[in-house]
Amino acid sequence: MPKKTVKAKFADTGKLRINSIYFHLRGTMKNKKANFILIIDDEKLIRLVIDSFLKENGYITKKAASGKEGIALLKKNNFDLVLLDLNMPEMDGFEVLKIIKKDFPDIPVVVISGMDNQNNVVKSFRMGASDYLTKPIMNFKIILHTIDNAIEKTALIKKNKEYEKNLEKIILEKTEALEESNIQYKQAKEKAEKSDMLKTTILSNISHELRTPMNAIIGFSRRLKESAIDSEDMEYVDVIITRGLDLLTIIDDILFFAEAMSSQIYRFNTTFHLDKLCNEIFDEYKEELLKFNDPQIQLKFKPYNKKDDINIFTDRKILKKIISSLLSNSIKFTKSGKIEFGYRITAKKEIKFYMTDTGIGISPEQTKKIFEYFIQSSNDYKKHSEGLGLGLPLSKKLVEILGGQIKLVSEPGKGSTFSFQIPYKSSKKS
Repeated sequence: MPKKTVKAKFADTGKLRINSIYFHLRGTMKNKKANFILIIDDEKLIRLVIDSFLKENGYITKKAASGKEGIALLKKNNFDLVLLDLNMPEMDGFEVLKIIKKDFPDIPVVVISGMDNQNNVVKSFRMGASDYLTKPIMNFKIILHTIDNAIEKTALIKKNKEYEKNLEKIILEKTEALEESNIQYKQAKEKAEKSDMLKTTILSNISHELRTPMNAIIGFSRRLKESAIDSEDMEYVDVIITRGLDLLTIIDDILFFAEAMSSQIYRFNTTFHLDKLCNEIFDEYKEELLKFNDPQIQLKFKPYNKKDDINIFTDRKILKKIISSLLSNSIKFTKSGKIEFGYRITAKKEIKFYMTDTGIGISPEQTKKIFEYFIQSSNDYKKHSEGLGLGLPLSKKLVEILGGQIKLVSEPGKGSTFSFQIPYKSSKKS
């Protein structure tokens, strides 16, 4: 059978155009079942090329030039899968995905987008996408493979649900003596889960609602600071900005807390230069100390090896959050002296971070409770703290997510040393 080829070009923006990418429309992969695919993309050429390719490979297709048109087709047809673009006018792909997962939860969605960044990928999967393909697609067989996998996965999930339903029925039939206790246990479990979910949702919603006006207040305050105002008014504006930033930090902690309580913190590992991250954090907090005009505290970062670049394969965002949280804690409870942080690589192929300060310190008895949510060790500790008691417990949770452990050694009046170790990998393969 002769082969057809289509010449395709992808611009830097991910848009499909004619160029030197060839793919076979015949003889690539034939389906046992003619699956019904909906293609939603505002680019006509993309729709035509994908539509032609899928039809030549045994699929039945329909095309939609917008999100609204796609939703209308979904209401009239029983599709097996949706191929969805993100960057569309009027109704973008995220809005369409939200509606599909709400109204058509059993239909798998594969995102095909030129918007290649981690946030969009994460957001798509969190909203229920089965897979995410990034334009340009150099080998169109990947589309067939992805479609088949998504449909097969959905079918397996559906069968698994049916199996679980039947198994539950059999168990209930064979355990009549325990029926009442099982029902009560299930009801109590569901009630507890709903209660936890409700608390998490409320915290998350409150945090989001607070962030918007706070950003506006801080933004307008900075604009006001740039205008011609006298020194006394300038001090007032500085107080507004400082307290606003403090409140944003608390809001961030609440959001992390809500995600942690609902197990919605996910790891996204990358390889990065560790000293660069630590110097970035050092510069941020050095600037913060200068902003508060506090020369009595000396902040120092001690690199492991000044000659070699230390690369690490882990979640950069989570690691930065842990180090920043511990630094903030040390600054908060240190009136004078020094704060030093750094790391070293151990013989066990672990990387150990430490944070030492000359702050107020706490007793061994109080240390046991320091990593509990909403706990602050003592009244003396509270005098120096304006937070919610979330920073250290969240740090512990995040360290555990990275596969490590955190501990504290402290003595009242002499200071504290926080340390945590995580597995050391210099790359994904190591």
